[in-house]
Amino acid sequence: YPAKAVFEHLKSLTCHKSLIKVAGYVLSKYGHLIANESGYSPMEQFIALQSKSHLSSAATRVLLLSTYIKWVNLFPEIKPQLVNVFKWYWHVLDAKLQQQAHEYLAIAQHGEEDELLPHIYEEMPPFPERELALLTQTSSLVAASMQTRVYYSSNQT
Repeated sequence: YPAKAVFEHLKSLTCHKSLIKVAGYVLSKYGHLIANESGYSPMEQFIALQSKSHLSSAATRVLLLSTYIKWVNLFPEIKPQLVNVFKWYWHVLDAKLQQQAHEYLAIAQHGEEDELLPHIYEEMPPFPERELALLTQTSSLVAASMQTRVYYSSNQT
């Protein structure tokens, strides 16, 4: 649902710059879940994001480049368009954008038979929930101090 909702808002004529950031993040994580539905193809997602990139800050464009490199792995059918974006940003004046584009272009153009890209962007396994050691220690100290406290009432003599 979030990917569809963000995508629909992104397709509107005007959108806030924060929406572009959120859309870049959400679609990079969950865009593949809606990619097979009509009207939400990878190319349509790319066009919607790219059409709003000129309205965004350099930091947002860096985030969009990160979205695009993830899509190179997920959606090989739009790889040529994504590589063209990396090439275009390779020549911009912003050093951060230029550096990211250069690195991503090198990764994207790595050999097709190489397993580099899938290994870089494969999903991390979930981490087990655990309590912080400091909190555990603090809880045990509080529990121990509660057992040793003696409360005196002012009525007792």
